[in-house]
Amino acid sequence: MNLKNLLFFSLTCGVYTLAEGNNYYKEPHGLFSTRPDAKKSLYSIKRFGPVGLGFDLIQPAFTIRISNVEEGSPAASAG
Repeated sequence: MNLKNLLFFSLTCGVYTLAEGNNYYKEPHGLFSTRPDAKKSLYSIKRFGPVGLGFDLIQPAFTIRISNVEEGSPAASAG
């Protein structure tokens, strides 16, 4: 692929992305019970199912930080 084709493809994708609007999520109700707000810099999930972990999702690109590990959980026994 030459440079002109690559540049055209990149610009086309960028314009299409801008034309989509401000909707961060495609589905209004989502598939999961919790999902982060696109405008918040920090989103916390206190308990992630039977695993026994809590997460902080940090913008940009939702970096994951473990906030807590419950005692006696599979995560605690894994070390």
